[in-house]
Amino acid sequence: MIFVFILSALANGYVIVPYPKTSEVLLTKATAKVLSDSFSQYVDTVFVTVLLQRNRVNLIGKILTHIDEPLPVAIQTVPQRTSLAFKQRYNLILLDSWLSLGRLQSFLTSKQFDFTGTYLMVVTSYNTDCTSLADAILELTSNKFIYDVNVLFRKNESVIMKTYFPYGRPDRTRGHIARWNTYDLQGFINDRPHYPKKLENFYGSPLRVALFESVPFMKLIRNSNNRIIDYAGIDGHLLNRISRRLNMTITPVEPPLNEKWGTLEPDGTATGAIAMVMKGTANMTITFFGNNPLRQKFLAPSMSYYQSSLVLIVSPGSEYGTFEKLLLPFQLTLWIGFIIVFINALLIIAILQNFPLVVQRFVFGRRNKNPILNFYLATLGYPVDPPPTRNFSRFLLSLWIFGTFILRTAYQQEMFGFLHRPLNRSTVSGWDQFVSSGYHIFTAPTAEYLFDDAHAKIKSSISVLPSSDNTTILEAIRYGRARGACISYPELIAYLNQQALLDGGPFYQQFSERLYSYPIHVFFRKNSPLVKSFDEQIQPLVTHGYIQHWAHSILNRNLLRGIEARARQALTAQPLTLDMLAGVFGLYVSGLACAGLAFMAENSSANYRWATVLLTAFRKN
Repeated sequence: MIFVFILSALANGYVIVPYPKTSEVLLTKATAKVLSDSFSQYVDTVFVTVLLQRNRVNLIGKILTHIDEPLPVAIQTVPQRTSLAFKQRYNLILLDSWLSLGRLQSFLTSKQFDFTGTYLMVVTSYNTDCTSLADAILELTSNKFIYDVNVLFRKNESVIMKTYFPYGRPDRTRGHIARWNTYDLQGFINDRPHYPKKLENFYGSPLRVALFESVPFMKLIRNSNNRIIDYAGIDGHLLNRISRRLNMTITPVEPPLNEKWGTLEPDGTATGAIAMVMKGTANMTITFFGNNPLRQKFLAPSMSYYQSSLVLIVSPGSEYGTFEKLLLPFQLTLWIGFIIVFINALLIIAILQNFPLVVQRFVFGRRNKNPILNFYLATLGYPVDPPPTRNFSRFLLSLWIFGTFILRTAYQQEMFGFLHRPLNRSTVSGWDQFVSSGYHIFTAPTAEYLFDDAHAKIKSSISVLPSSDNTTILEAIRYGRARGACISYPELIAYLNQQALLDGGPFYQQFSERLYSYPIHVFFRKNSPLVKSFDEQIQPLVTHGYIQHWAHSILNRNLLRGIEARARQALTAQPLTLDMLAGVFGLYVSGLACAGLAFMAENSSANYRWATVLLTAFRKN
């Protein structure tokens, strides 16, 4: 049953009992002081949970009479639990015995209580070993990751306040139960906040972090003894930045058997870094950890600090055949243009052979008996026999030899490169082509869940391999020895291609389809209070673009563009285009125009000579 009281009602609604002992008055005043300083200004309702073996509800009224401002409270007793649409965040809990502690253990659940809230535990008994009971209360709450907890209890003629520092305090780096303050007739002895910020400064306290290498997000730097001494990469920068801001000491722990991320089953069975966090072996894990509903169920993620995606590294297409390479140097339009010019020249030669002999000699030369054969030889760069004697014929031949020389040189240069490179056709694009080409998807058990909703044809092409075989299959796909693909992410492909640029090897090819949008988080144990601390540090880094800056500096976008261009050239035939050799065809056009002018000049010169001869003969006669 719930009772809501306001100060005035409480003051008038309870009968004042005989004057209690001094220590009980001090306990009442100390409780009221904490409520007044830490609760009354910020909360709408304080939930009072009475777990007393001896029912002393009037104690609540005595406490509230010492509070100057009205403080709404809701009182509840076990087993009458409150059914609320929200969780209880601000709580005053009264205990008086070990039996009360047992009730608290069964009553304190995450369904009803907000474990990130503020709790004040008051031990009202005087005869019980209050120190041990207070320590047990703090042990219980710390096991449930409730850290904003103070316990008040009487000792001699004063009231002791104890609290729990989970990750260190100013004078110690280890988490432990601490005596935080003392209340006597003069009030609290130490002028310090009742609820210190325990998760904003860890005072050098060590945190165990499950780490493994996954470049470019996490690169582990080791010393000569193979011990991890530093971290690099996007996640490495983030971890170093937050550890400095929170003043914590990172203790790296690597997952056993190189399990890295590990697997997580719907029943909670886990391996790798996930299992280490769930079992408490590690406080958290950070290495390109994406979120999904199953991880959300068993782990507590921080806010997302980077958006990536999962893609496929796909093997290059099949290699071009020997005869196919002969056609690669020229683009189809260039081949068509050259063939049109060649056929037109043959047609002109064939037509001119039907003209009078004087015309043929003018165009082909006087002793040219096989103009078609000589045209073919000139095209291939061989000498013409016999060479033409007339200016017009020599000009046409020179024009054709010069133009075909450019084409032959360009063709030979490109063909030389094509014959010495392991050229492949373009990689597959789209799932239909992927499946029809008989490609397989090689995946580790940790990523098999990505294909739960995939089409049946895609599922049939999946091959699950041990995580230890990932490097082997990746190299096989890179060199085309394996026909298929494996799961990766764009940042890793970019990093690997940077290395490939240095060692001169083939580049890694990315499949056109994206598998999964992948927001990256830091993962903690369920209900871990570290989530809030990390979110407060991550938020400004994301807002001000620090993480994107780290990513850009690591991946170097300018270098990536060069790598991508070289990758396209290395694995895809780049034939010469019509635009590249447009000058040759322009030369033909201008040459023909010049040939026409030469033809007119020669005709004019010949006509002038004949006219002069005829005029001279006419005058003699």
